Order: sequence, then C-alpha cells, then structure tokens
Amino acid sequence: MKKMLQRALSLALALVFALSLSAAAAPAPALSVRLDGQPMSFADAQPVLKDGRVYVPYRAVFEALGAEVSYAASAKTVSAQRDDVAVTFAVGANQVVVTENSKSETIQVDAAPYIDEESGRTMVPVRFAAQALGAGVGWDKQTKTVYLVDPHKLEQTYGEKFSLLDRYMQEASDLQGSALAFSGKLTLDLSIRQNGQLVPMNMTGDISGGSDQRLANMKANFSLDLDQLLKELDAQLSAEDQTQIDQLKNIEINYIINLNTGMIYLNAPVLAQFDPSIKADTWFSASLNEIYKDVLGLNIDFTALLQEKQSLSICQTMLQSLTASVDMNDSDAYNQIIQALNACENLFGDKAFTKNGDTYTAKTSFSQSGDQVSFQIDLKETQGKLSGLSMHLTASDGEENQLTLQVSQDAKTVSMVFQFQAETGSDSSLSMDFKYSLEYSPLKDALEQEPPAGADIRTLDGLIKGPSVTMTNEEISK
Repeated sequence: MKKMLQRALSLALALVFALSLSAAAAPAPALSVRLDGQPMSFADAQPVLKDGRVYVPYRAVFEALGAEVSYAASAKTVSAQRDDVAVTFAVGANQVVVTENSKSETIQVDAAPYIDEESGRTMVPVRFAAQALGAGVGWDKQTKTVYLVDPHKLEQTYGEKFSLLDRYMQEASDLQGSALAFSGKLTLDLSIRQNGQLVPMNMTGDISGGSDQRLANMKANFSLDLDQLLKELDAQLSAEDQTQIDQLKNIEINYIINLNTGMIYLNAPVLAQFDPSIKADTWFSASLNEIYKDVLGLNIDFTALLQEKQSLSICQTMLQSLTASVDMNDSDAYNQIIQALNACENLFGDKAFTKNGDTYTAKTSFSQSGDQVSFQIDLKETQGKLSGLSMHLTASDGEENQLTLQVSQDAKTVSMVFQFQAETGSDSSLSMDFKYSLEYSPLKDALEQEPPAGADIRTLDGLIKGPSVTMTNEEISK
C-alpha cells in the first residue's frame, strides 16, 4: 500500500517517456563498446568476439564502472568492489560470486573468463561483468557494438534532485508504521455506447486485510451488476447461464503475497461454480519472477531484488523502470534515459516545487502533437514532517479521449480516482470511472504466509493454460 506513490508516478513516467524518445545515433565502428553514450578505449587488449560473446579486459570494464579491482596471481582470481557490491571469479571457471550487503550468491555463467595469450590480459564477457554491477547491456549485431548504461552513475547525478519526494516517502512511512491493517471500498462504473445506446456495467467491493514489509493478506468481496447489459443485448439465457450470472453478484477473492519466497497465492471460491474440478478452498499459486518474465517481459530476479532493496528511492524506482523498458540494443538508449530523467525532474524534482505556507506544489503542463498533459503534486507539511500527498494528472489528445488520475494519501487514508473517456468508433465510446479508498490502522493479527495446511494448491499457469496441477505447500515454496 505504501507503494501507491511509485505506482502513480509510474503512470506519469510512462507518459513522459513516451514523449521524450529521440532518433537513433549513427552506427558505431565494428566491435566497439560504448558506456553511457561514450566510446570506451582499451590500451593493450581490444574487445574480442568469441563463441558469440564479446570479451573485454576485466580491469577496463570494472574500473570504468567505478569499481576497485584486484588480482590474485597465484589463484588467478579477480575481485571487483564498488560500494557494498563485490564480484569475485576465477579464470577458466563458470562460476561468479556476487556479494551485496554481506549476502553472497554464486551465479553460473555460460562463458568463462580466460587469459589472452598475446596480451597476457584477463578477458571477461562484458555482459556478465557489467550486469554484476547493475549496468544495463545492449548489443547491436549489425554494427558489432556493445552499449552499456550505468544506473549507479545516473543515480549519483540525479538522486539528490528528488529529495522532497524521498523525504515524503520516509517521513510518511515513519508516521504510518510498517505493519498495517486496512479496510476500504471500491466502485467501478463502466459505460459503453454503441449505435447511440448506453450500456452500463457496475461493480462495488469491500476490501480488508493487512500488510508489512514482507507479507500482504487481502480479502475482497465484489458485486458485479450485469443486468442492464444483458437487457440491452437482449440476451437469451438458460437457467444454468442465469445461475452463473447470479454468482457474479457475490464474488469473494483472497490473496496472499509472500515477498520472502517470491510467491503469490489466490483463492476465488466462485471458480468452483464454473469448473467442477475446482473446489471452493482451492488456491492458485504463481511466482513473482515468472509473472515479471512471462507477463511483463522483464528478466528480473524479483525476489532477490526485494531482498536487497527494501526501500527504493524515487530515482532508483525511475531508473529501474527506464532500464527495464528502454531497448538497450538501441544506440540511443542512454540519451533516451537521460531525456526521461530530465523530463521527470521538470515534473516532480525539487526544482519543480514551490512552497506556500505548509504546502509544496509542483505544477507542470505541456503538449506535443495535439496531446496535452497536466500534472500537479502537493506535499503537505505538518509539524515539520511531510505527511500528506495529493496528485492530479490529466492527459488528452485534444479531441474526445481523456484520462484523469487523482491520488491522495496520508498516514491514515489513501484514495484514488481514475477516469477514462474514449471514442472507439464513429458512433461508439467507452467511459470508465474507478474509485478506491482505504483506511489504515496498526496491525494486530499475524499475517498468513501461505494457504492453510492441507489446502488444495494449484499453479495459476495451469488455470490459464490448461489442466490444473495440484501441489503441496512444500513444493510451492521450493
């Protein structure tokens, strides 16, 4: 729940980024490496393409990324240290040890470092070397160019430019606490206009649960009203169809998110009404890693990420979003990231805020090719602490399509209103109005880490793609 701001900012960031893309740069010379848009130079050993991998002298790439490098000649072991991250590997070995915040992980790589016979230099695969220190890596096979982007350096440049929002995230979190119970309501009004006829669909829901930094439990009861839709469609329903429609008027959904194991569990008793193989107490499981990989297309170790970075700064959040969404194989990837960061600084960086009494306000409007965007954030200061936030975002194409997002949050409540209107045809349109509100209180009850003992647990993938597979709690947790 405390990540509401990051989620809201992600929407603004997406709009900014879409408007900030630029043209690609000219092709680079054959087999070269560019770091943050600039060509790297190699004094005594040049990059080599071997077995489909680009190798570079280890010292050149690690030192360019700001690491201190050492080499143990007797053991032929290389070590690189940058801040709290250490990378260690042996020449000829396919194992790399990465240590961060005193936690070590051994990673298997498919290309081992080797010593170049001509120069005597230790050569390492540039991809693993860069990614071990958190850099983004891209490859243009047409120009034989490796592109590196170092978020660590960008964070050093841009991190302090978002100190007001970082201050709010910290101070609001301190006031709110890390273990919270919550309860609230949501409504969804959806109207479809087709051939001059309006067809409404409505959903209401009650939400309750609790969360801390590692676990979240939620129970939701929804009611979906399709009566008007069916009437307008003049639907001819059988008795069985009507029974199933009636089931949608009282939908219960339960979920458990366990960031310690990287698993999410979902229970929806209504599914038993549609599939006789499913029981009312059946839970479906999914790995957050697999969700990020299969659904979002991001090859991220989500669990490790959460374990290493409990609380991301605003700049870190933006850099993660940008490096995951930008095509790193593009020669202009670094400039695209810079342009997006600059645009975000203009929207909600420290320089965008002005103070009036106890309120800091950042307000920006811009337009491009007929699209118009306005964005405002207000930070409320109480007794020297930034404890409240409100945000208002509107975007339109200058015609009939418009999006509005309003978010407000303090230590005890959060609310969101999302409105969308679009013309979908010559005589058709879509209108959506979503409202969501929660109240917080200190968490008193223990949170569940997994479904109850003896529960029927199946993979969510099985529900979507084919027959369900029954698994035990122990099997799911592995």
